[in-house]
Amino acid sequence: METGPTPLRGRGMSYICITKMRVKYRREIRNEEGTKHLRIAGTLEILLGVLSIVAIWNLLGSGQNVEGLSDPQLQDAFFGIVVGLYGANFFKILVGVIGICLANKKSKLTVALGALVFVAQLANFLTSGNGIVEIVLNIILLAIPYYYFHNALRNYRD
Repeated sequence: METGPTPLRGRGMSYICITKMRVKYRREIRNEEGTKHLRIAGTLEILLGVLSIVAIWNLLGSGQNVEGLSDPQLQDAFFGIVVGLYGANFFKILVGVIGICLANKKSKLTVALGALVFVAQLANFLTSGNGIVEIVLNIILLAIPYYYFHNALRNYRD
């Protein structure tokens, strides 16, 4: 084992000072990784929201009116469901934008929004149907909010 002075020790720096510098450097590296991954997660959340809105738009007939439904109460219920679906996906887009904007800061808001989106998607997963395709799709859709929440929490801790 070499006992000679290291480049930092030769300049009058103690072992404790060198260790503190290394710990600080490791924290900075971890924080940069948390910031980078939170930006990626925010972008994925925006992409998920936009793709969900496009899918809803295509599945419901590209914005055609609901004149085929005879009962006005049924039309109102249908309209409420559609507005709720669009609102939930606009919220996903908003969460992604907030995550990207606050990626450089320790923010409780990103953690809270990540937990909210993750719990909502988890509830959707737990109430999903029995089909294999639906279960696999819900697992994939659950991965993105989990990735966002995990990295928001990681960014807040570091």
